[in-house]
Amino acid sequence: MPLSKSSPLYLHILQNTALLCISFIFTPVCILTTSLFFLISPLTKTHQQAIQAQNQKQAPTCSQRRILVTGVGMSKGLFLARCFYLAGHSVIGADFEPDGVYVPGRFSRALQSYYRLVQPPSPSSAAQETSNGFAKAYANQILELVRREKIELWVSCSGVATAVEDGETAEVVSRETGCKVVQFGAGWTGVLHDKYSFIEHTARVGLTVPDTRLVTSIADAVEYLHPARRKYEEEHKKDQEREWGGKRYILKPAGMEDSSRADMTLLPLPTSTQTTHHLKAINPSPSRPFVLQQFLTGQEFCTHALILKGEVRAFVACPSADILMHYQALPARCRLSRALELYTTRYVTSMGDRMSGHFSLDFMVDERAFGGFTDMDVNEYEIERGLRSLFPIECNPRAHTAVLLFADQMPELAEIYLSLLDPEIPQPSHTAKYPPSKVLHASPRSPKIYWLAHDVVTNVFLPLLLCILRRQSAREAMTHLRDFGAHLLLWKDGTLEIWDAGPWCWLCVGYWPAKFGLVLQAGVGSWWMSPWKEGGRWWSRCNVSTNKIFRC
Repeated sequence: MPLSKSSPLYLHILQNTALLCISFIFTPVCILTTSLFFLISPLTKTHQQAIQAQNQKQAPTCSQRRILVTGVGMSKGLFLARCFYLAGHSVIGADFEPDGVYVPGRFSRALQSYYRLVQPPSPSSAAQETSNGFAKAYANQILELVRREKIELWVSCSGVATAVEDGETAEVVSRETGCKVVQFGAGWTGVLHDKYSFIEHTARVGLTVPDTRLVTSIADAVEYLHPARRKYEEEHKKDQEREWGGKRYILKPAGMEDSSRADMTLLPLPTSTQTTHHLKAINPSPSRPFVLQQFLTGQEFCTHALILKGEVRAFVACPSADILMHYQALPARCRLSRALELYTTRYVTSMGDRMSGHFSLDFMVDERAFGGFTDMDVNEYEIERGLRSLFPIECNPRAHTAVLLFADQMPELAEIYLSLLDPEIPQPSHTAKYPPSKVLHASPRSPKIYWLAHDVVTNVFLPLLLCILRRQSAREAMTHLRDFGAHLLLWKDGTLEIWDAGPWCWLCVGYWPAKFGLVLQAGVGSWWMSPWKEGGRWWSRCNVSTNKIFRC
């Protein structure tokens, strides 16, 4: 179970110290492995093809494009930078390094050069002036970078914290330069990024949505969850049927907030007093809105789509989780993947504008209502009927880590992005009722993706520790160890490439040890200065794929 703000101080210290020790233990192994890969990389087929592509694109008769990829510190940004490099193009990388720790993507040989971006405001800073100042400085820096490096295409792989600022910057870059941008504008990014406005728009275009309500006060939530408190008898009778008839809700922040992200308490609680007490700890307000969203049973799935000029050009779907660290693509022709793609296409069409950007959706799907997930070659009527069983719970108007499932088609994916620079290339038509056939899907040979650094902790050290403490059976521990072995032998690390092992090595021996060290320094220092205060800078979970720490 993840630690929280109320967990004892010694557990937070022990957690970070243990992870530092694991990193130090494996440092020699990581350095030795990286050195070996560096020596043999010139012999690999991928490296030879990359060199050949670079030489061909530099020829006078060819066109080597200059591409800016922001967000290369995350696996998805690094992956796209490698795609363009393997296709023979010149790639400039950029990302935030707010605490001074170098991001892994900085050390990729796919990058011709790397830039550190202006530091974003801390999530705890609510000052509008701070946010506006960052947005302006960020837009100016990207604009200057585009002009200095003569960038022809900017591919934004923004994180959740800067999604709207990337949309504003995209509008500035498009307006003031000839650079093409793969990033939705500020208007649509804002609508899709906010959980409530996303659900509102989805309902307006006639697509299925879960019951969702905006909450800006404790009273709002209690009144909705406990309708028996209302005065009118008719409403009371009607709403009480809903209260006891089965609908349960979870409370989620409308925007981004790490500390409330993991709270999956089902509401309403047995009494309104208990519900009120629970809500007081969260304290929704107009400046910090939440949404009450219907709790749905079933399995969670996520999608990633590349949208160019208002059309879906690449699509993949996979099973999902709250923090997803193992990726396995659904077969492109299976019933569920086709339904998710049709839903995505309908949504993008409803947006109207011929925009370009990344578009990802999270869904809850009940297999009993939907039918067989993996049924193949299902007719169009059954796909259409299946749409009624797809319930989107949130949207990410940015690249999803699931893009790594195109690992077998990196040059092909790069050329689809670059078609934005070549208007003479015919684009697939969306006049048909169903998605066009020219959409790039993940290959059946697409490798399953995991992160070795994450698996060593969660599938080796943690199960063994729990087994020693007798909090987990030996059989359960062996199951985790078997999973680790299967991942190590049959799956692909999301950061490691034999021809480009530098980012992986730094991730394991530099980036995460530095992060955990800074957490220890800040957390212990905060407690030492004010031992009677709660908080500090501790974390509950971390995501190795996005290099993000979720604060308590």
